[in-house]
Amino acid sequence: MKKMSNIYESAANTLGIFNSPCLTKVELRVACKGISDRDALSKPDPCVILKMQSHGQWFEVARGSGYP
Repeated sequence: MKKMSNIYESAANTLGIFNSPCLTKVELRVACKGISDRDALSKPDPCVILKMQSHGQWFEVARGSGYP
């Protein structure tokens, strides 16, 4: 997965919403507990999708699985 600063910069540039450098750093951590095994043949595969809203539309900024 990309570093958060790179994700922020690429998203901001792609969306054209910021013309100045990042002034605030935000770190997100996501944890999953108690995920049930619904498939007997494989383990659950959690996924996180980070989206950002600009001008009333949502854009995918990053995607990551639960296994690094």
